[in-house]
Amino acid sequence: MFSKDQVGDPTPEYQPRALLSPKGLATFETLCQVVGKDSTVLAKVSLAELVKVPNSDRRYLTHWRRVQRRTLDFLICSALSLKPYLAIKLETDSESKKRRANGPDVIKQVLGDIELPLLYLRANEEHGAKDLAKKITFLLQERQEEKPAPEPEVEESESTTTTTLTRAAGPVANIWTAAKEKYYKRKPA
Repeated sequence: MFSKDQVGDPTPEYQPRALLSPKGLATFETLCQVVGKDSTVLAKVSLAELVKVPNSDRRYLTHWRRVQRRTLDFLICSALSLKPYLAIKLETDSESKKRRANGPDVIKQVLGDIELPLLYLRANEEHGAKDLAKKITFLLQERQEEKPAPEPEVEESESTTTTTLTRAAGPVANIWTAAKEKYYKRKPA
């Protein structure tokens, strides 16, 4: 068998391809506007880059193959630590029907295991900044309400800690205050 160079065929074996479709690129640009300077948007991230499958699992290869061939269209991360806080998947209507018909969604299951929220967006629609901001905010607030707020490890007085949390966390501080009050009511004196 001869390679193309040996035969004299001038056609290259590989050709460049756009990373995102025009609508995907528009969504990417809008996401960059929405998330601001404290966050960054990554495109076309492999699911295998976000999780690891323990070698001790006897079905290691099965689990690895399930994540290896799947990608997320966008991943929103903290700009400094690159810690992800939201995954976004673009899908067409036919992909959406297929996903619902095929049983459990692998991507949703994997991201649920690592507690990373997932937002599905229609691939064939333009997404405005206000629309995306509303969807992202709603999803993140919904996730925040599901989780109990952790108790901060601060060596300050109780009133200073509460004031600092209220200023820094906004609505999250209210959740923390309610959880703290329940804790102290249950705690024996």
